[in-house]
Amino acid sequence: MVILALVLFANNKKKNNDLAGTELARVMNIYDAGNYFEAIEGKAGTKLIGLKQIVDKYGSTENGEISKIYIANAYTYLGKLDEGYKFYQDYSGSNKIFKATALAGQASYQAYKKNSDKAADLYKKAAFVSDENVLNPEYLFQAGLNYISEGKNSEAKELFAKIKKDYPT
Repeated sequence: MVILALVLFANNKKKNNDLAGTELARVMNIYDAGNYFEAIEGKAGTKLIGLKQIVDKYGSTENGEISKIYIANAYTYLGKLDEGYKFYQDYSGSNKIFKATALAGQASYQAYKKNSDKAADLYKKAAFVSDENVLNPEYLFQAGLNYISEGKNSEAKELFAKIKKDYPT
């Protein structure tokens, strides 16, 4: 009985992840065009549901988690930083690039709120999530700038030296 329940649960989770992926693919054209409000809310009278509904229905799936990053970005682009921050914090998917994005989004919010020490720590953490992330030098640079704002010049100097050594171009 337990094995059957586990199999059914796994199949349902995969089905929901696939549905979330389909819905996310539908909304990405609108998101990529910069229509962030419509990307968040969807399009009434059509099959296009927005990121908000994808997160509500499928937020526990991997594609639902990815949707959290896109909705956080969309809210941020619309100037609704507090809303965006909530979704960055809520990300718990397994994709390392999106994990780094979530941390950098939180860092950006903390920098905006003048919490430079928290921002620096979050940017630094984002830079070390994945070696393959092309934004790592930017995250390190932002961490260094925020450390300077806090008067932590030695921490900043270490990060700038790492940028110079590891990312010479």
